[in-house]
Amino acid sequence: MTIPVFRRTCYFAACAALFALAGCGHVSPERVFSSNSDDTPSVSFSPDARYVLAACEYNDVRMWDSSSGKLVRTFSGHPGGALWAGFAPDGKTMLSAGADGKLVLWDASAGTQLRSFEGHAGAVNCTAFSPDGKTALSAGADGKLILWDLSAGAQLRAFSGHTGAVSSVAVSPDGKYGLSAGVDGKLILWDLATGSAVRTIAAHGISANCVVFSPDGKTAASGGGDDEVKLWNLSTGALLRAFDGHSDSVLAVAFSPDGGRILSGSEDGTMRLWSIVSGKALRVVKNSVPAEETDPLGVKSKILSLAFSPDGKYELSGDTCNVKLWRF
Repeated sequence: MTIPVFRRTCYFAACAALFALAGCGHVSPERVFSSNSDDTPSVSFSPDARYVLAACEYNDVRMWDSSSGKLVRTFSGHPGGALWAGFAPDGKTMLSAGADGKLVLWDASAGTQLRSFEGHAGAVNCTAFSPDGKTALSAGADGKLILWDLSAGAQLRAFSGHTGAVSSVAVSPDGKYGLSAGVDGKLILWDLATGSAVRTIAAHGISANCVVFSPDGKTAASGGGDDEVKLWNLSTGALLRAFDGHSDSVLAVAFSPDGGRILSGSEDGTMRLWSIVSGKALRVVKNSVPAEETDPLGVKSKILSLAFSPDGKYELSGDTCNVKLWRF
């Protein structure tokens, strides 16, 4: 069927308007930080947003200047590769975790190791600082969580409850609770003072890959192998909302600092910015790989990690090639 010129103009204008409303327009990253084609399972900002930090699975931890994109420092402490890295709340130290089963505490400005921690029988997949920076909670492939005293280098408590590896962990804004996600599809809310499981949520039919507290600590968002992002009431364990749109496993979720949006990243190569209130996707961004990379199956464009800047104006993503700074 041939559309008359006038109708054709109106038709395409209407399509463009709908496309824009859906937030599906082309978005290019503000800056690209090279990770030497490494998987980047963890990205984060420093508390003052001056630096960007990434764990590179087959290499080391890298820190860039967020404004210039210049590589400032590398931290080499995990022979088997780094799986997570993050700044302490004061920004003076940082912690990394790796496939070697260790955690390493670093002086962020000098790049020197301050202390290492061993306790997991296998890779340490994720770690989270307490709000005061005095302790950290680690999650391992051995199915355990360990609460560490960072100044003393001692284990304070071990937590067991997942059947299989723990994929992700978070600490509540008040520092009283830990929340873990496992390949068993469960989320477990822990009392960090007693070590007891407060609540277990059968969150995802397949693996629960990632979890994050909301800024007020009352809810949490998770992503799983069932391709869904879910929002939970932590007081009751009730599902508040499911966000549908991804066509493959959700590997990363992040809450905006104002608590009004959730950012998710998936193996389908997209990032989706969701409204908490409406449940609608405000923006859908398709990731792309460098021109020199070949990716016929779309594997290299998958989103492995995400973070918001402290002011909520920028987003970070980690994929299998680079770390990217966005402004959606």
